[in-house]
Amino acid sequence: MVTRVGGRADIQLDVRVVCATHKDLEELVKQNKFREDLLFRLNVFPIQVPTLRERLDDIPEIVTHFLKDNSYVSANEAPFGFDKSGFEALTTYEWPGNIRELRNILERAKVFFPGQSINREQVTQTLLGFNQNAFFDHVEENENIWSVLDELGGAERGHEADERAPPTAKDFSRLFDSSNSVDVRRLLRDVEIVLIEKALERNAGNTSEAAKDLHLQRTTLIEKIKKYGL
Repeated sequence: MVTRVGGRADIQLDVRVVCATHKDLEELVKQNKFREDLLFRLNVFPIQVPTLRERLDDIPEIVTHFLKDNSYVSANEAPFGFDKSGFEALTTYEWPGNIRELRNILERAKVFFPGQSINREQVTQTLLGFNQNAFFDHVEENENIWSVLDELGGAERGHEADERAPPTAKDFSRLFDSSNSVDVRRLLRDVEIVLIEKALERNAGNTSEAAKDLHLQRTTLIEKIKKYGL
């Protein structure tokens, strides 16, 4: 039942008001920032929904539910997902942006990792720690570095070098001829990934033989395979 401002007749209504907020309204009432009488009118049947950081164990199910939504992957796009380490990375994050931030992360994953099973490193370094300028600088830097490596090795990547040997350690100093800086950690990681993949390929996935080729302990190789999601 309501009465218009300035009116005399009561008007019968049949409505249900559903409200949602992430604010502590009782605290706002104490601070005189929210009307107490309005809170009493609205607070008939309150439902407390925990924040995402309070239900981290639910994240795999929430992500799976969202990924079933066709808006994340269209008919001409390859579906993506997360491996065990990727989900572990998602469940150790505090999610200050709550469920909206998780949705944004999935949109970002669709762009960066289509058709892939996303691992821990990809989650932490690219999805959660994404810096647009740094990302595109890294892409350009990688292109320059690999271009120089092709010259150092005397062959294009993906082809056998029959005439010239691969670059030596000293050859890498020439990277500064085409770039003012070199991200050593990224470069070493990329080289390590390429060598591990090649060793596994030439040994048909046999980790014991691949470890021998790489002069690594088998357990160390397995740890690296898990780390890089290979």
